[in-house]
Amino acid sequence: VSQIARKHMSTPPISTPPPPATGARRAASPLLLLTRRRQSRCSVATDPSASPPTAATSLLFALPFELLIRIISLLPCAVDVAWTAAVSRVFRDSLADEGMRLREQEGGYEVPNAPEGECPKKWRLFVALTHDANRHQRIAAGSAHSIFVDEHARLSSCGKAAYLPALLGHGEGVRQIMTPTRLASPLDGERVVSVSAGPRCSYALTARGGLWSWGRGACSGHGDEAHQPQPREIDAFAGLRVRAVSAGGSHGVAITAGGGVWSWGVGTDGRLGHGDYQNQRLPQRIAALDSQRVVAVSAGGAHCLALTSDGAVFSWGY
Repeated sequence: VSQIARKHMSTPPISTPPPPATGARRAASPLLLLTRRRQSRCSVATDPSASPPTAATSLLFALPFELLIRIISLLPCAVDVAWTAAVSRVFRDSLADEGMRLREQEGGYEVPNAPEGECPKKWRLFVALTHDANRHQRIAAGSAHSIFVDEHARLSSCGKAAYLPALLGHGEGVRQIMTPTRLASPLDGERVVSVSAGPRCSYALTARGGLWSWGRGACSGHGDEAHQPQPREIDAFAGLRVRAVSAGGSHGVAITAGGGVWSWGVGTDGRLGHGDYQNQRLPQRIAALDSQRVVAVSAGGAHCLALTSDGAVFSWGY
């Protein structure tokens, strides 16, 4: 915002047109009315004695409404939007809301209905933070294989799966592929947006929020021990929208649109976060994090981390 203001300050001032002749009236443009209304309302609420608007602020007032919305949408992080809306003389109220809507539209995500009793603005910020913290990964490396998402949102993989034939996702008996090769499974025509690879299992997240897995049965999330030689959707997330997933050593962890954190797989060393050491063949919500606004998760070999919207980090496992 400051850079844009300084850029405009370096240009020659625009001369004010002469007033209309007596008796003639010129209708004020919608932009002029909007600017006057905004100027009359904008003030620093926390400091009544604040200095009057600077030249840079005045120039921002004169910018088109659509450009101001675009400026808001291009701020690096959703926190910057909230901070700007809180302290700025210009970017407040509906302007910040419109900027957030544009961020959501161009970011390809939607804001689900806020939980009962939740402030809508805080909820929108939380959803935006979750999106910002989980940029789509189009490439992922496991211990002995790699998976890729091409420009058509299709999956490819390569590597070696000598000890686990299902690891590459190309079907039974495929143990080694030297170059990236497209998977035969079309995932029911869904577009893949992000992938995560572990040493024993891989996950693919689709545009509608579905989660698919393949590899070792114990960490595939399908409720049994059978290995998955090709991608298969995890039915336990039906009706939910998965926002992010991370593959661990023999387990997985995910965030859903409602803010829940889920884990499944081998429970050794307490890596699943359910307060025990039991294996979970199906995704189970981690109750200990229900009161937290988790925006990002990461699974390691035998532990997990979770980052909340206020910057706190939770860990569990070995």
